Amino acid sequence: MSDARTLAKQELRNEQDDLRELMSLPSGQRFMRRFLEEAGVYRISFASGDPHATAFNEGRRNLGLWLISQLSPDELALVMKDK
Repeated sequence: MSDARTLAKQELRNEQDDLRELMSLPSGQRFMRRFLEEAGVYRISFASGDPHATAFNEGRRNLGLWLISQLSPDELALVMKDK
């Protein structure tokens, strides 16, 4: 395995560990809840008559959906608990 591939795998593990640590803290769970709310994952992106606003909203929402995809089912349940 190449050094670059090994480094990429280690970086991914570090990112996953960082997220696990964040989600183990009540403050991290609150932050994640606020972030996902602000990203608009719980509402539609469409802005009537404004395709640029729709595209912007969809970009924000996409980032939130990506973040959700990084959470385990148990972590997502913690975030959704107080929703």
